Amino acid sequence: MALVGVYHLSSLNIPIRSGAHEWQTYNEQQALLGRTSNNRSNDEGTSNNRSNDEVVGNTTTLEFMYLPSGKWIRDPDKKHFAPICCGWEKAQYLEHPDECGTYPMPMGGKPLYQGRKDFLAHTGGHGCTCTDFHDEFTWVDDDLPLFNATQTCQKLKDRRVLMIGDSTMLQTASTLMNTLFPAGCQTQLSTLYGDTLVGTGMGGYNRGKKWVDGVKGLFTNTTESGIVILSAGPHVFNRSNFEIVINSVIEGSKDIKQTNPNIQIVWKTQQAAGCTQNISSDIYSGNDYNHEEFYERDVYALSVLPQHGIHVIDMRMLYYRSDAHRSFANDCLHFCMPGPLDVIAPLFSQLLDRLS
Repeated sequence: MALVGVYHLSSLNIPIRSGAHEWQTYNEQQALLGRTSNNRSNDEGTSNNRSNDEVVGNTTTLEFMYLPSGKWIRDPDKKHFAPICCGWEKAQYLEHPDECGTYPMPMGGKPLYQGRKDFLAHTGGHGCTCTDFHDEFTWVDDDLPLFNATQTCQKLKDRRVLMIGDSTMLQTASTLMNTLFPAGCQTQLSTLYGDTLVGTGMGGYNRGKKWVDGVKGLFTNTTESGIVILSAGPHVFNRSNFEIVINSVIEGSKDIKQTNPNIQIVWKTQQAAGCTQNISSDIYSGNDYNHEEFYERDVYALSVLPQHGIHVIDMRMLYYRSDAHRSFANDCLHFCMPGPLDVIAPLFSQLLDRLS
């Protein structure tokens, strides 16, 4: 059984260690799989066994904890689900007034940012500034459904979705809102700042409140069905702090379920970081700030959260897309838009299948 983008660990019938959860570095994970660090990525984005058009190979059952299945396939005529970038920095949205509107909707300026009815959502992270970037790769996975905005909105029904995290989550949220815009359910999506999710500084920014408070503030009707998607990492430094965040997700989920059992809590893996000139042929995390910790954090979260009934949107295929960051501005965290974050669209559709 190959790993799909969104999964519940208990459904895989693969034994995992209970009790204490161990951290594993990338090299330790690869050693477990019989690999060596010599097989790691290079800036050319291909390995000896892969063509230039098929960058990432399929994974096996043994590798379910380490790599999503699928390939990044070169597609020079690629069409994005969210093809227009409406940047709120420096009023970049004015470059596309018909699609983005002519008034500001800064994601950092409101406690709650909701998908708009008449215009595309604005985004941050300076993702619209990548004038020389053109994404020529599409993620192809046999287990991932083809994305259809109308069908996805039908699966969402009347549920609201709240996405909480830092600026990388806001990039993901605006992308998802805009992929759903043609079908009209983007107004059911909202996003909140929560750099650490716990409302405590952990080495970086600490914008936003505790995630549980944000959820209770939006879902005041205790019988309403909804989905909460959480993520944190760039502003969380060291392992012990990340463990605090994960524990808050577990305990907060229990708290939310007591108040409203119809709210489903979901974790999204970290936004992969690192800069290379070309697409990478293997996991690449970068070495700025705490970026090199991201991958092992993802594996840690994947080993812990599903045991507590928390689904995971696995976006680790983005570790291969170190070519799609704002390297020209020394920003190896935020993605260029439109770009590989488009993969959130089919992953979200798949999530709805799993939650139902």
